[in-house]
Amino acid sequence: MRGARILASFVQSTLDAADRADADLGTRLRARLRPATLRAVEDAASIAFLPVALGAGRLVYEGLPPAVVASRPHLIGVEAALGACLELLGVEGEVQLGEVDATRGRVVYQLGWKR
Repeated sequence: MRGARILASFVQSTLDAADRADADLGTRLRARLRPATLRAVEDAASIAFLPVALGAGRLVYEGLPPAVVASRPHLIGVEAALGACLELLGVEGEVQLGEVDATRGRVVYQLGWKR
């Protein structure tokens, strides 16, 4: 199988953890998935890899400690680690540090991939 893939157990355990933390959160997460995607996740063996449709997105961290948000080396390190994840997936793309709001403890990374 070519293209980006994700381990099914990662998605399954994320959904299970959301259910345990807050049933409404689990419901909201599942509602954001296409019905066919949700079925594929639910039916997949935990060691299976599922295809991932990529394009663009953002990763938002909120409620971070002030020391983390103020640490430029840490923020750039996370940016580099996310870029390395794209490399591991074999996907051409880029990650850029976006918004940094120390007051809110918020950091946003912009991600983009070639389809």
